[in-house]
Amino acid sequence: MARTSDAADYMVTQCQACGMLNVIPREYQDGQVCANCSGGPLMPVGYAILQERPTSRITVQVDVERDQLDRLIDDAAAVNDTVDKIAQKIGKIKEGQHEAGTDHRMRRTKDKGIQL
Repeated sequence: MARTSDAADYMVTQCQACGMLNVIPREYQDGQVCANCSGGPLMPVGYAILQERPTSRITVQVDVERDQLDRLIDDAAAVNDTVDKIAQKIGKIKEGQHEAGTDHRMRRTKDKGIQL
């Protein structure tokens, strides 16, 4: 359908399979399926203006006791410390493997009488 006004951002369509009306944003591509029966095709009926904007942001308020929050913060800090220690140990292991590989190569070249 041709756009008649900038105010109508939605299109009303009717499912040819079940008859349910579907309201979809106008910028959607062809090939949409019915939200009711997952069938179609959806045939344009007209344009629609949404009276209220859809909610795009939800604010949630959570009440917790301070001691619970403190315990959670301490637990998170302990996990971070443990992860840091593991990362350091892995780094040392990798360093040791690299040095061991270099020493092994140097020993092999010395045996052959080659200098690096």
